[in-house]
Amino acid sequence: MAIGGVSSHHQAAFIASYTQLIQDDQLVNQLVDGEKWLCISDPGYPESLRESYACPIILFYRGNLNLINGRLLGIVGAREATSYSTAILKHLIPGKISHRMTIVSGLAKGVDKLAHQCAMANNGKTIAVIGTGLDIAYPSANRFFTGANC
Repeated sequence: MAIGGVSSHHQAAFIASYTQLIQDDQLVNQLVDGEKWLCISDPGYPESLRESYACPIILFYRGNLNLINGRLLGIVGAREATSYSTAILKHLIPGKISHRMTIVSGLAKGVDKLAHQCAMANNGKTIAVIGTGLDIAYPSANRFFTGANC
């Protein structure tokens, strides 16, 4: 409860809900629609994330969760990427960065999306941190996101 930041006011409801969920795999599968997920108390929950400020109690993910245990480079920026930010990413990411580090960014438009595109165009790895459910594309133009030349 302390690690997850669950207030004393909500602890009883959290315990009851969690207890119900761990006893009913069918309910869990229905709620998460087959997505992969970890609870903060699970042994596989990434330690670096567990130690971060305001970490998520439940982590929903797709893909290779082990990427979070490697060398990471966080990139964030403006929603409206400037020519300067585009030039910097095209210079920074190809080569050693894309082969030695995993790019971590949001998946909004602008610099975030460009960081993923540059990494993917150079056979790099990325982790997209999104603030919505895995079933929601934001912005909607990212629904069919693919890498681009960088």
